Amino acid sequence: MKTKLIISILLITILFSACEKSEWLADGDYFFLEHKDAVMPVWVNGNIASGIFIVTNHGGPMRNTGHDFHLSKGFKQLEEDYALVYWDQRMSGLAQGDPKISDLTVEQHYEDLEKLTELIIQLYKPESMFLLGHSWGGTLTGGYLGSKNHQDLYKGWIDVDGSIQDEFEAKAKKDWIFDRIDTTMANSDNPEFWQFIIDWYDENPNPVETDNEPYMYVGALGGDVYDYEKFQEETPIPYKELVTSSPFSFAFYWSQHRNKEVLGWINGYDATPQVSNIHIPALLIWGEDDGIVPPSVATLAYDLLDTDPADKEIVLLEECCHGPHNEKPDEFYFHVQAFIEKYK
Repeated sequence: MKTKLIISILLITILFSACEKSEWLADGDYFFLEHKDAVMPVWVNGNIASGIFIVTNHGGPMRNTGHDFHLSKGFKQLEEDYALVYWDQRMSGLAQGDPKISDLTVEQHYEDLEKLTELIIQLYKPESMFLLGHSWGGTLTGGYLGSKNHQDLYKGWIDVDGSIQDEFEAKAKKDWIFDRIDTTMANSDNPEFWQFIIDWYDENPNPVETDNEPYMYVGALGGDVYDYEKFQEETPIPYKELVTSSPFSFAFYWSQHRNKEVLGWINGYDATPQVSNIHIPALLIWGEDDGIVPPSVATLAYDLLDTDPADKEIVLLEECCHGPHNEKPDEFYFHVQAFIEKYK
């Protein structure tokens, strides 16, 4: 009986907490993009009256959400100046519907972004738009912009530690690991662990995107977040509020896709042909210590771009890994805001 009472009190507490006014539900416009059986949430927040829209694209894919950009101080600062479009891609984050597994392709994601762009133009008639992609969002946005005439709709591309090509990134990640592993192993109380990583690569010389091991090894070497305590100070995550007073729910934390068979469509992704077609201004902003998508990927993207050298730039942020908007929010905001003001 006592257990039932405790559960009842907990449920009532959560219910009343969820009824409190929250910026997640009160601010901006919230609606859904429906396309090919996917129901994808779209949140337009910030300074909509500015007429300048930044369409953001989250990483993952299928293991992330665009809503958490709003947690970043860097994005909150951008919301003061511009309209921010946050959305969740099909079968990612808070997306709903019943999309077919067979529709999970890189090209389908380009098409979804095409539909989102058309919807934003129809609803808001922006004065200018910029396209931002983080991590996998680099492949999505770079591939989209370099296809058809999509880049004609945008004033510039903001690539934040973005992927470009599976094979190149896998090698860059391996090089990043092996540049550090000998020194780490020599100073470790557990050299067997680091030898295990070396042995894994001997057995798996050509890893693909769905192999989780390289990501874990980068994390063990500190290549995902440079300083976790400082990151928590810069971007505190209010877990209780997220669960009780935001679009996030308990189901969100339990429903992320980790099945390699479902995620297999991403293996072998390659947006290099499309990126080579891009000629609009581009800002490539990177964590200098990123091991997830190392800075050599930024150099690849920069060299591929057909943009005039005067209108493309790589910015490397020191003591920063895979999330500049979280780890270095003020610097992130400074560079993105300057880029937008120059080309709006």
